Amino acid sequence: MFQVYPYHDVKNVIETGFKVEIPNWPKFDGPDPDTTGDHKVTPFKCLGKNHALKVSK
Repeated sequence: MFQVYPYHDVKNVIETGFKVEIPNWPKFDGPDPDTTGDHKVTPFKCLGKNHALKVSK
């Protein structure tokens, strides 16, 4: 399994319910790599212990 942060115990990762637009994103795979355009991504969020839903026993 590929880990971006192999030295951190990352758990409770969820996608946010919205997209973020990044302006002037380089178009590396196009005919002119110096051109830019808008790029939309779905951010991820790590829920820490204080953010996670706590169910009482």
